[in-house]
Amino acid sequence: MAKTKKKEVQKQGLRPSQKAKAEKLRKKQEIKAKVKEEKASQSVPATAMSKADTTSKDTEAIKAHVSSSKVAKSSKSVAKKSLKTTKNIRKTSKVSIFPSESTTSSSLKTIHVKNAEGDPDTVAEILIQNKIDYTPKVSVVMPVYNVEPYLRQCLDSVLNQTLKEIEIICVDDGSTDASLDILKEYAEKDKRITVITQKNLYAGVARNAGLSQAKGEYLSFLDSDDFFELNMLEEMYRKGKEDNSDVVICGNREYDEQKQEITRQVHIGKQFVEASPFSPQDFSDCLFNCCNPNPWNKLFKHFLFNEYNIHYEKYFRCNDMTCVCTAISMANKVSVIDEPFVTYRLNQTTSVTTNRSEKVDCFLYAIAKLEANLKRLKSYNKFKDALTKRINNSFRWEMSVCSREHQEVIKESAQKNPIKRDV
Repeated sequence: MAKTKKKEVQKQGLRPSQKAKAEKLRKKQEIKAKVKEEKASQSVPATAMSKADTTSKDTEAIKAHVSSSKVAKSSKSVAKKSLKTTKNIRKTSKVSIFPSESTTSSSLKTIHVKNAEGDPDTVAEILIQNKIDYTPKVSVVMPVYNVEPYLRQCLDSVLNQTLKEIEIICVDDGSTDASLDILKEYAEKDKRITVITQKNLYAGVARNAGLSQAKGEYLSFLDSDDFFELNMLEEMYRKGKEDNSDVVICGNREYDEQKQEITRQVHIGKQFVEASPFSPQDFSDCLFNCCNPNPWNKLFKHFLFNEYNIHYEKYFRCNDMTCVCTAISMANKVSVIDEPFVTYRLNQTTSVTTNRSEKVDCFLYAIAKLEANLKRLKSYNKFKDALTKRINNSFRWEMSVCSREHQEVIKESAQKNPIKRDV
């Protein structure tokens, strides 16, 4: 009797927390005993047992208690492990089952491309981002469209430059041949390459897409069916730094694809070579005739494009004349190297120049936009004479490659333009 009372007193003297712990321990022991008893009585395979369990209320109750006890003790750690395992499974599944789809979708980044004034912004996607850890001395921007036969030679001429601190930004303009596959192949081998894709919007918009991602001190624009001499960028960059020039211009060769030979070497005018480096104002009457109005034989200081809001035009062709002439006119100094560092390919079926008569009206739009650009930057009066001479030279060239029908269209439009021409 005394012992019973003593136990009751001891029990009554327990704190609430101690009572809860004791009760929890007792239930846990009961559950473990039942589970052990249940396992000992099993005499069928696990799969069969799971089916039998669905009709056993006692077993369901035991499982519920066990599950509740485990979750109460380690819910946080279990959740973390489960999440980690799920992620690993998903990752492994993507890599092993859909390698190309996973790689492409995870690396795509949409960019909004600013184009020339008056033209709508466009959209492109970064398919492969370069992995350089330095600020490039030169960013080489290459629009690429159906140039499978020539692209490897072009890329090799850039990647093997003696100037190594560069980046190469290739913009596929909706190619339908293997051009994009070649770009991917080269990007896997050289970490300096960025690959951007867009629908077919022409070379001017493609260059703008590349320009939006460029980080270099200088900019170079190479057509993907042409190629550089291997010391081109080093010599051009050295000249720019030495003279502190915003634009550097070199000569070029012309390679006839049909004849399979170099047919001509194009020199820079003697007066410009002798005056190098010169201020654009020194040749205000003929500045735009110092060389052809193409970008591929020039190096531009990057700041020119940002500070003066310079972009390429959206036209099928003649999309570079406005941009190039505007940049040269806004430079502080221009340097010239009369060496043929670039080889320009002629008479290939993919060339825009080869098919230029199909879009002759682009030439007329380009003239109007160049005039508008010079007025916007308040330099029209300085370079009005140079603009007139540039138009006359370009006009004669367009007439020489167009059909009679298109020649009449050009003459009629030229007569309406207020700038005097020798028509």
